[in-house]
Amino acid sequence: PTHERDTAPEDRLMYNGRYGYVHKPGFLHYFEEWEVEAIEESEVKTALPTKDIPTGGEKYETIYAKVFMPSRTNVGGGTENRIQEGEVWDLFADGANRACLFSPELYANTPNNDKPEYEDEEWYYYLRSPFSGNSCDVRCVGRDGGVGSACACSDCMGVRPALKLNPEILISDEPDGDGYYEVLSAPQEIIEIDEEEFFAILKKM
Repeated sequence: PTHERDTAPEDRLMYNGRYGYVHKPGFLHYFEEWEVEAIEESEVKTALPTKDIPTGGEKYETIYAKVFMPSRTNVGGGTENRIQEGEVWDLFADGANRACLFSPELYANTPNNDKPEYEDEEWYYYLRSPFSGNSCDVRCVGRDGGVGSACACSDCMGVRPALKLNPEILISDEPDGDGYYEVLSAPQEIIEIDEEEFFAILKKM
């Protein structure tokens, strides 16, 4: 916990007392070990709600994380309380691509009755940016791709995790039939050997 209000996501503590996920594995649980190691740590800058800023204090905080949620700035939605929370990502530079569909896995495993009738419909997702005017709302992206705000404890919003991969990993130029980009090669372990050993290996080849 980083705050006195931080607690486990149990049903009784969730909005409407439902959809807790304390019993489910975390986001990185199903990743291969090399995949987790390939995720680089990112500097994550986030504006603070106005009422939480001490007199003369910083208007934002910076943490370092491997997996995080995009900010209002990252998705090309402007600044929060005049704070630029990172860079505008190329994917969202023209304001397009903000709207997001359910993944098939998310749709199948989401018990919320508020979800759309079909999985190929756009849906809301949270950003990490606060709604700076109060301490209970945060920024989100709507079904139309517009940036708005919603209660931080709503149980009908999605998340769109972001991470930065080791740039030495090779990825396919085009997505496959399911819309995914394939990892072509993982970073290779570099083994240092001296010159004599190197030429001894060459003689055996």
